Amino acid sequence: MSGGSYDYIEFKLFDFAMALRKTHPHNVAVTALANHISQLGNLAHDIEWADSCDTAWADNDEKIMAFLGVGKVLSAAVANAYAARAALDEVLNRATAQGDA
Repeated sequence: MSGGSYDYIEFKLFDFAMALRKTHPHNVAVTALANHISQLGNLAHDIEWADSCDTAWADNDEKIMAFLGVGKVLSAAVANAYAARAALDEVLNRATAQGDA
C-alpha cells in the first residue's frame, strides 16, 4: 500500500519545516525547530509505513527512543505505571468494600 495509514503526515511535517526555514531564515531557534520537525517527519514516515504493513516495525522502537530521549520514554512509562496503580487500587478498594478480597 506504500504508507498512508496516517495520511502521509511526514509530508505535512516536511512542508511545515521548510516553511519555517523560508519564513525565518536568520532565526537559529526556528531553524533548530525546523530541523527537529524534519527529523520527526523521518520517524513518522517509518512508523506510517510499518503501520501500513509495507515494512516491518523492526527498529522503530529504538528510533523513537533515540528521537525522544530515554528520559521522556521513562516519564511516559512512570505515568502509565501510576495510572495502572490507581486503577488497581480502585478495583481492590471496591473488592474489599464488597468483601470479595
